[in-house]
This record gives sequence, C-alpha cells and structure tokens, in this order.
Amino acid sequence: MKYTLLAVLLFASMSRLYAAAVSNDVWRVTNSVMAVTVSARDGGAVSSLVYRGKELVNDFDHGRQLQVAWSYNDADEAYNPTEAGSERDGKGLHSTSQLISVRVESNTLRTVSHPAYWRDVNVPEQYRKNTGLVTKDLLAKQITLGYQGDPHVLVFDAKVTLSPELTGPRITSLRIEAPTLYATRDLSIHSLLDPANGALTRVPLRSPTKNQMNTVINQVFRRDHVPIMSTPDEQYAVAFYSREQVNFWSYYTWDVPSDDPVFACSKITAFFKHPAAAGHAYAYRTWVIVGDLAIVKTSIRKLYEQHHSQPKPESKK
Repeated sequence: MKYTLLAVLLFASMSRLYAAAVSNDVWRVTNSVMAVTVSARDGGAVSSLVYRGKELVNDFDHGRQLQVAWSYNDADEAYNPTEAGSERDGKGLHSTSQLISVRVESNTLRTVSHPAYWRDVNVPEQYRKNTGLVTKDLLAKQITLGYQGDPHVLVFDAKVTLSPELTGPRITSLRIEAPTLYATRDLSIHSLLDPANGALTRVPLRSPTKNQMNTVINQVFRRDHVPIMSTPDEQYAVAFYSREQVNFWSYYTWDVPSDDPVFACSKITAFFKHPAAAGHAYAYRTWVIVGDLAIVKTSIRKLYEQHHSQPKPESKK
C-alpha cells in the first residue's frame, strides 16, 4: 500500500523531521549548486537532478531516473527489484513500488521503499523468477548534498535489507546498481579519468550497441579509472566515484541511441556484486559529482586523495 502525502508528513513529524513537499508527492533538497527531486510517481527514485538550470535526469519511464536496482543470483531482469517501478508501469503516473516514507532535513533526503520487480508475474516463468509484484526487501536510501566542503558532490548511500520472506527463489548473490543514472541525451561525451594523475581519455560517441562502452572500460583497471559523461561544450558533466571496497565490482556507461530525443539517453552505473542471503543487510556508498567538466575532474581527484592517499613512512632519526 502506497503511503499518502499526509501519512508521510505525519511520520516525519513524529520523527521530528520535516518532509518538504514541493507539490503532491514530490520532495526536493537543494544547495548552492544543485536541486534533487524524488517523487512518488517513481517510487521515491530521483526523478530530477538540476545543475545551473539544466535537467540531467531522463524520467521517461520507470526504468530510468537516478535510482537503485539489483538482480538476485545473476538473473538480470528476470529477478530484478527496481526502485522506480516495473516494466508494466511504462510511462504512467503511478509506480508498482511501495514508497513507505520520505524525509527531508537540511541538505539530506531519505526514502524507504519496497521496490517492484521489473517483470510482471504474468510474464512466462522462463523469463521471470519473481513470484510477486513487489519484493519484501527494504531499500533505505539517503542523499546528502555536499561533502567535506564541496557542494558539487552528492553522497548517495543505499542499504538493502533482504527479507526472510521470499518472493522468488532462494537468494545466493546480489548484483546491485547503487546507483544508476539514465541521463538526458545532452551528456553525449564519454570519458575516462585517471584520478591519480588527472589524465582524461575520450571514448567513442553514440555507441550503437550497449556493450561497446563496457568493452572500453574493461580494458582498464575499473577501480582506477572513473567514467564521466559530459555535454560537448563541457559545461555540464556527471560522474560516479566509489572508493575501492570488497564488494565494488565496476563502473559501467553506455548510450541508448534513438531518433526520439525523449527516449534517447546516456547511462552511468556503479556496480557492486557479492554473495547474499535472506535476513541480511548490505550497505553501499557512491559519490555523484555534478558540475562542468573541469569541476568534476577536480572533485574526483579530491575524493581520490581523501580516500586513497597513503601516509608517508616515518623517517629514521
């Protein structure tokens, strides 16, 4: 059951937090650089990310947005909770995902939800593992604008708690996009940054197949090179950054080409992959960097220095 705006506000009041509704079922947090909006239409997923007046999120259907999605047991879309909703939700105004709560406090926005499975239960079983429309698992997401004095960095924290009550086969592993961004088609330039030395390498534009970009990224050590998507004039750019963790798997970017400007988009993902079991919780942190290309490069290098620098050995006296 999707909670109404009134229920969310009452929940926030009881918790001494304020859920800032921009309009019915829409919540926003802003700082001096960006504005981030989540909506009930998208199950609490980020439906808008605006930088200097420009929208960076493609909100075409319920499989895009800036959101969290995962697959169990490497089953891909066949066993695939998706924060914004299901395939059958299409371009509709409602999500099958169950949004439980939304809270906004200062520069932080929190959501809790039960994501819908991407595939409907009416899909033949050979293409679908889930036995329900919505997972019992709980997704708790926190978005914080600004990090250690840098307003261009958004801290994206996600925690998935696997329910003992299964809505499909036994779970043995998770491969999670935490998060993934389907951006507007304007972010058509793809680059790889070596944060250690600042070297930026352009990669092919408008790939006709989704795997071409991934092949390019696979040719480098994934955790050492950070993908950046930018506009041709370099005035708008987005990147994901994750410090090396046991469960971090790879970055991933690709294009969704189309003659339809609404449908076309570019995608960037931070993937985590690991064994998993019902009854356990798993947490992930990714930094989302927004600015012009020069700013994004600088912010990534600062993050790299903060989380990868090694202390100098003590000199002998």
